This record gives sequence, C-alpha cells and structure tokens, in this order.
Amino acid sequence: MSMSTPTSYALLPAIRAFFVLQILSASLFMLIVIAAVVSHIRGLERRNATFYSFCAAWIIYGFSFSLLVLAGQPPWKGDPEFKLCFAQVTLIYMAPLVTISTTLALLLHLLFEILCAVVEIKLAQKWRRWRSFAPLLVLIPWTIAVIASIAFAVYSSQHRDLVALSNRRTFCKLHGSTIQLVSPIYSTIGSAIIILVEALVAALMYRHWDIVSRNGSSMFIRAVIFTVTIAVSTGIAAKYSSTATPSIGFDIGLATLPLIAAILFGSQKDLFLAFVFWKDSEKLNSTRRNSIGSVDGNTCLTSHMMNIDSESMAETSTISSVGR
Repeated sequence: MSMSTPTSYALLPAIRAFFVLQILSASLFMLIVIAAVVSHIRGLERRNATFYSFCAAWIIYGFSFSLLVLAGQPPWKGDPEFKLCFAQVTLIYMAPLVTISTTLALLLHLLFEILCAVVEIKLAQKWRRWRSFAPLLVLIPWTIAVIASIAFAVYSSQHRDLVALSNRRTFCKLHGSTIQLVSPIYSTIGSAIIILVEALVAALMYRHWDIVSRNGSSMFIRAVIFTVTIAVSTGIAAKYSSTATPSIGFDIGLATLPLIAAILFGSQKDLFLAFVFWKDSEKLNSTRRNSIGSVDGNTCLTSHMMNIDSESMAETSTISSVGR
C-alpha cells in the first residue's frame, strides 16, 4: 500500500498513534521496574521474581511491535528491510506467548501463597514443599519464549516470501501461513486457564475476606482488573497479529490495552513513595499498603528461596504479602 494514496494519509495519524501507545506502555513498565528496584533498595517492598518476569514480558511486547520505528524505518516512509521485518516477525509471534505465560505464573504464585496461608496447619506443611518449584514459575515462561522464537525464526527463514508488512502498515507478519495460528491458540488456552486461576484466587480471598480486608482489599481488586485487562490484551494481540483485517482500530486496541495494564499495575503506593527521597523510609513503611507482586521474606514460596524458616510465618502477614 503506497503512502501516497489518500487512504494512506488518512491512516497515518492512527499508525503513528499505534507506535506511540506501544512505546509508552513499554516505557511505563520499565519505569515500574525501576521504581520497584528503588523501593527494594529503600526497604519499602521486595517484589518476587515473577513480578519482574511479568514486567519484562510486557516490555518486550511493546518494543517488539514498535521495532520498525525504534530501528529508524517507520512504515509510512516505505517498506522496511527484510532483516528488520524478519526480526519483528520472530518477536511479535513470541510476545503473546510470554506475556500470557508470565501472567499465569504471577497468578499461580499468588494462588500458592494463599493456599499456604489458609489451609489447615498439617496440610500447609505438605503444601509448602511445593515452594522448591517456585523458580519454575520464572523459568518455564521464558523457556517457552526461547523455543517459540527459534521456531518462528526457522520457519520465517524458510518462507521468506511470506514475511512482509501488514496491510495496515503497523508491523511485519507472516502472510497466509498456518503457523501464525500458534499464538492465538496458545493465548486462548492460556486465557482460559488464567480465568480459572483467577476464579480460585477470588474464591479463596472471598472466603477469607476477614484476613484480606485487614490488609487492604485493593490487592484483590487490582488482581481481578489487571488479569482481565492482560488476558483481553494478549488475546487481541495474538489474534490480530495473525490476520489480514484492514481495520486500524484493532491495532489501536492492541496498543491501548497494555497501556491500561501498565497504568493499573504501576499505580501502587510504594512505587510512588520509592522516589520520595526527602522522607525517611521507616516513616514511609508505616503508611504503605499492599502492593501487587511484593514479598516480605516470609511467604510460602519465597521463604525457601531466601533461606527463611517457613515455620515462622503468620497467617496475616502471609496474606498481606501475596499478590502485592
């Protein structure tokens, strides 16, 4: 599609908006990671590895879809080089897989911690044995990402004629290939599992609401909202990165939902307080609330990784720390 046509000029603002939204969402997630690290250094919150893995996945997601602009070859100036298009194809079909996987891992971490806190003591002792598998919640999603990247790279190199800019001129894709169905199928299955896990988390939190409410109910509300947002975003991304629909509106939706997730996920009090350097961290600790993805060193899954005796866990403090 030549950018000299009237239709192309009409689409140009929307195309540019797509890239702005993608870069902005990825940048916000980078800022969230920086704020989380500063919060850790200042002793406000220490977040678990699944949190950082989750943020990293969405950073890659945003920069993958905006690769053409970042590489200095915006699509409104002409078709990108094959090598750049090839690289983007490899990334954008992998990105939905790793975002859905890290989202599921984060929720499973939350579910395991809640189960450790609320089940009977004898059962809890047995359940805590699963904490040795906590590193797998980080390892498995990125193993899937590496395998998927290699598979898409090999396939794209063998079918160079299918690699080209999408009809909407927003990103490169594989045209007319069944392998592009891997992402939407995986994302659909993953989203269904996420909904199931979220339902279990919600049921446990509702059943033990007296514990949850003592530590702030916003943790529960955030968990529900950001999970729904991420599931929808990943599903749209996977579906429309593999179709030839001419509507730019789908691409705008693809870029808007991660931004909403970043804003929701980053609007946690300790992340803002991390940069309040003129106040003592001990005073800030007395005012902070629950934060998604944080640990306090005594949760079921993380106590093993941090060499802390899980027997010393208190029910209230465990619930307080999970899902932050």
